[in-house]
Amino acid sequence: MKAWIVTPHAECRLTVEDVALPRPRPQEALVGIVAFGIERDDAHMLLRWDPGGCPGREFAGIVLEAAADGSGPPRGTRVVGLVDGGAWAERVAAPTSTLVPVPETMSTLLAATLPIAGICARRTVELASCHETSRVLVAEAAEPMGSLQVQMAARRGAHVTAVAETPDATEWLQRSGATEIVPSLADAKGSFDVLFQPFARARLTESISKTVPNGTVVVSGYGSVAPTSEERLDLMGQHPARVLTFMNDTPDEHTGQHLQRVVNDVAQGHVVPWIGRVDTWENLRDAVHALRHDSLLGKAVLCIPSGGSLD
Repeated sequence: MKAWIVTPHAECRLTVEDVALPRPRPQEALVGIVAFGIERDDAHMLLRWDPGGCPGREFAGIVLEAAADGSGPPRGTRVVGLVDGGAWAERVAAPTSTLVPVPETMSTLLAATLPIAGICARRTVELASCHETSRVLVAEAAEPMGSLQVQMAARRGAHVTAVAETPDATEWLQRSGATEIVPSLADAKGSFDVLFQPFARARLTESISKTVPNGTVVVSGYGSVAPTSEERLDLMGQHPARVLTFMNDTPDEHTGQHLQRVVNDVAQGHVVPWIGRVDTWENLRDAVHALRHDSLLGKAVLCIPSGGSLD
């Protein structure tokens, strides 16, 4: 089969190579990948991948071989799933605990956008206990996860202010339920009960300053929220706040349960993922380049024409 492999001196550190088919363990199904999602974190994480590895975490496709232990969906089932690498390929061996059947009313392409942003958005909104009286501020609302946080918080009745640096995101965020859209955290007026912030842009002093006393800051994604020495001094003058962190990097036995809830939300029309680009997987490097340089809004979805063949 073909797969994108990390190659240090290649463009974007990626080349397409012929590799051996994965050998599923008893609790894993072999899935033919039809489409996979890619977002900004994936593009930047390529710098950390060891040479020779196949990146990629979220995917949707067709079960080619059911798990030997009898768990999970049977051969021929359309599924969406999450793995800890290996999804930028024609085939992947995926634990059945991370697989969810795709409803008949949902396209495989749409399903491929859901695992990372969907699970993270749903769990962080639940973690923050957003409700009808909450004033919520979503930083990076034009990102795949941020746009879903806007929709999920608004659906719970919260008053949502969305931060989006580009005006191109305004119409989408208004349809998503944002009651106010501002270009930066500094432009958000008033104090908020909850602030959602990605690790990559997190500055605790600024974030806490935007919350009410004893408000909640939820930081998610990849990176560190450890304050610098200068920030520690600034934090001493801040009001009390609850800072929660959420990492959504390693699938576990509960991944399928969380993903099923997200799939249900989308299937019932409660939330709509923001897809910014649909392309063939041969153009993966173009998508990586666009995401690294902030020239792509929403999720990129790349399709593999041969991935879902049962032959």
